[in-house]
Order: sequence, then C-alpha cells, then structure tokens
Amino acid sequence: MIIDLAKKSFFEDRFSIDPLFPKSLALKRNLEFIKNSYSKPNEVLLKISNLVDNSIIGFQNFRFVNDVVFLYLNKITDRIELDEISNIDLLLINWFKKKGYKYIKAFTSALYFEELNSTIINQHFIIKTANVLLRKIIND
Repeated sequence: MIIDLAKKSFFEDRFSIDPLFPKSLALKRNLEFIKNSYSKPNEVLLKISNLVDNSIIGFQNFRFVNDVVFLYLNKITDRIELDEISNIDLLLINWFKKKGYKYIKAFTSALYFEELNSTIINQHFIIKTANVLLRKIIND
C-alpha cells in the first residue's frame, strides 16, 4: 500500500529536511497529501508498480485546477534507475498534454535542481515564473 511505502520513506521536502521541524509532523503532513488524493475529486494519486512482482516502487500525487497541473508529493524507491524516472516523467507530461493541460506547477527542493533543469530542457518547457523560499537556520 502507498501509505506503508510513505511511512518508511525519506522525503526531501522543506519540512522533512528541516532540523528544527519535528520529523513526526513532517511525515504527518506528507501522509495527509496522500490521503487527500483519495478523497478530493480534483486530486490524483498515481501508483508506480513493478510489473514482475507487482510491488509498489513509487507514487506521485497531483491536483488539477483549471488548465494547471500542480505536482506535489512523489517518492521513487531506490529500486528504480534514473532513466526509468525520466521515462515516467515523460509519460506523465504526455498524459497531461493529452488531457488538455497547458501548465505544470511543480514544487521541488534544491536537491532535485539538476533533474528539474534536465526535464525543462528535454521537454522544451518555458519557465513562466520561479519562486524560491529561503530559510536561515540560526543555531544558538
């Protein structure tokens, strides 16, 4: 089940990697994203399975609002190669295009900056806006 994978996964979002934010609250926040995907009509939770043993190797959740797709939480296990992740991204992007969505609003951390740039270049995206959230941690 996706919830089980999420509970034992490490997330790289800003709350999960913040040393001053409780890990239990960060996980609870991420689990709520997943649960909302089951209950809200404009949200989708995509399960990524291994075709050989049918195990769950990842997931992606997103929300549709007008002509924009908001990409939120995702997790791919270590059992999948980087080129396979690129193929999954390509399939998702093509699916969004076929459904008529013109914009993708993605949220990512600096840990994925290289992957994000690669996707933008390879898929011929045009960046309309970019926002950066900076946080300074002060140790006493």
